[in-house]
Amino acid sequence: MENKKLSVIVPVYNVEKYLAKCVDSILSQTFADFELILVDDGSTDSSPVLCDGYAKKDGRVRVIHQKNAGPGAARNAALEIAFGEWIGFVDADDYIEPYMFSDLIHHSCDENIVSSNLLIEDSDTKAHILRNELFKNEKDNILGILDGRVQGFLHGKIIRRSFIYENDITFSPDLHMLEDNFFIIRCLISTAQCLYIPTAYYHYCQHENSYTHSIYSNKITDFEYAVDIIASFLFALKCSYGIELSMGIRKFKSRVKKLIISKCDISCVRQACDVWNGQKLYSVCTSSIDKSFFFLCESKLKWLAYALLFLKKQIHIQRVA
Repeated sequence: MENKKLSVIVPVYNVEKYLAKCVDSILSQTFADFELILVDDGSTDSSPVLCDGYAKKDGRVRVIHQKNAGPGAARNAALEIAFGEWIGFVDADDYIEPYMFSDLIHHSCDENIVSSNLLIEDSDTKAHILRNELFKNEKDNILGILDGRVQGFLHGKIIRRSFIYENDITFSPDLHMLEDNFFIIRCLISTAQCLYIPTAYYHYCQHENSYTHSIYSNKITDFEYAVDIIASFLFALKCSYGIELSMGIRKFKSRVKKLIISKCDISCVRQACDVWNGQKLYSVCTSSIDKSFFFLCESKLKWLAYALLFLKKQIHIQRVA
């Protein structure tokens, strides 16, 4: 297959409800010199049939079918066959503006990574723009991801394929959470040639059945494991950051806990307390209800905590209604 300017990679797993909107937004790009690689990661719904249908209709679409191995392994499979000078990643339940890739490639020069803002869409709240800025300094980017100034998203970015291959950067298939953060960290540790475009092209849709939208018990250990892997990697490579790195890791762990707590349900309460035994979970909460909830859990008054969680859900339902 002849080389393309861009390869767009989309991991697909049981997204029959959203896939058409995603793929149509990619195929409708004003920039035409690209290939679209759909990786069916062992879907059990009609997603595989939909993928094959797009490949039959449009010669730019290529499809990989594999046993379920997670989004990291799916993206790795696509990277192995990609021909594009640039690589872009889109999640199958998101969609993009028609001029996204045209603008990103048009503004690129000698950079290895070009980043743009995201438009966060949640069914419960109004859409809002999330800055997806990168700095032209390796240290600022790494510490920025840890303290929240830099987003560790793949979304809204293009990355030079030769840069990925030359630095042997792949996704860690054993990570089920934060695998995109780890990939971006490995990229940013290897380059300061980054460009930021302050425009939101990428619609990041937080659906109820998205993997990171709701938190249940086994995800807590997935998060904890991923944070430990990222911390170990950074400590091994960047000990010259000294105390700044240690403080950044602590901030990163705190931000992850805030994410989990904000989406916590009854099914994950016991494991949250077990995994973070002895830690004051309520101290990282931003909501007064969440603070009280985890304080009660750590005080062994779980029955009252459950009642508080039920009250929180009822308040949420009334607000949505």
